[in-house]
Parts: sequence; structure tokens; C-alpha cells
Amino acid sequence: MNMQKSGITFRGFVKYFLTILISFALLIGSSGKFFWIGAWTIFGFDCLYFIIMVTVGKKHFPETVQSRAQTKFEHTWDKIAILIYGIGFYCQYLISGLTFRFSISTFHPLSYGFGILLYVIGFGITFWVFAVNPYATGSSRIQEDRDQELVTKGPYRIIRHPMYFATIIFTLSIPLILCSVWAYIPAPIVIGSFIW
Repeated sequence: MNMQKSGITFRGFVKYFLTILISFALLIGSSGKFFWIGAWTIFGFDCLYFIIMVTVGKKHFPETVQSRAQTKFEHTWDKIAILIYGIGFYCQYLISGLTFRFSISTFHPLSYGFGILLYVIGFGITFWVFAVNPYATGSSRIQEDRDQELVTKGPYRIIRHPMYFATIIFTLSIPLILCSVWAYIPAPIVIGSFIW
């Protein structure tokens, strides 16, 4: 797997995997249980996302992989939004782990399967966006240096901001996968950070 050809540098590779490991460590640490299926499911999805980006992305949407790997947050509101998003996102993990540790999770175990279904739908939308939108970065800047054009195909025919919609789906699926109704408390922070 050649990371350079896929647009992902070694530094980007390390940064992404550190993020995955921190997320996993937060889930395992707060839950006090190494063999927690919810934590391993999230970890597996995170790893799968990266593998798809490097392998499938390299072949089918290399411009998108490259632009996402080189995302720069130039505007103050982008930096504030990503900070708020990160805090809300990690709070979902922390709360889920604590509710699991103290057995105060209130979802039915079948919610796990529904959460996975939602997560897979979010995955599908995300990669559909990547396949049709070479300008899909993590930043809200207009890419004049790349002659950015309005994308109107694929999911953009149905919804104006499909990546926002996918993120909402991910945010709603995490408490279900982790079987913690309390993890919905920071969900408005996560969703609001990128809608703002």
C-alpha cells in the first residue's frame, strides 16, 4: 500500500492512527473493560474507514483523498468549530464508557444492531460524496486555487450538504452502538459545531 500515491503522507498516517488509538483508549479506559464489543466496533469502523480511503480512494477518488489529507483550517470559525466538535465527540465516548462501567446504560441490546445499520448508511453517504466531490475537505474554504465548481451530482442531487447529513447519522449511531442513551447529551454540541 503506497501512502504517497494515495495522497496520504506518513505524518498523516501516524496522525490518523493516533486519533484512532486515543478514541479507543478513551472508550476502554472510561469503561474499565478491554473486551467491550461497542468499543471494538467503533475501533473497527475507524480502521475500515482508513483502509478504504487508502486503497479504494487511491483508485477511484484520489483528488478527494489528497485534499482531505491536506486540509488546513484557515478561518477562525473553522478552528473553533473543529474544537467544539472534538470536545462533543470525545464526550460521547467518555459518557458511553462511564455508563457501561457503572451499568447505567438504558438502551435495549438490539439498539447495537440498529446503530451499526445507521453507521453503515453514514459510511455509504460519506464515500458517495468522496466519489463525486473532489473538493470535499474538512474545511469550509472555497478552493479558488483548484477552480472549485458547484457539485450537483450524486448525493448533492438529493441534499445540499450530504457530509453534514452523514455526520448527523454517525453522531446518532454512536450512542446506539455503545448502548448509552446518556451519550446523546453532547450530540447537539457535535451536530451544532458543523451546522454553525
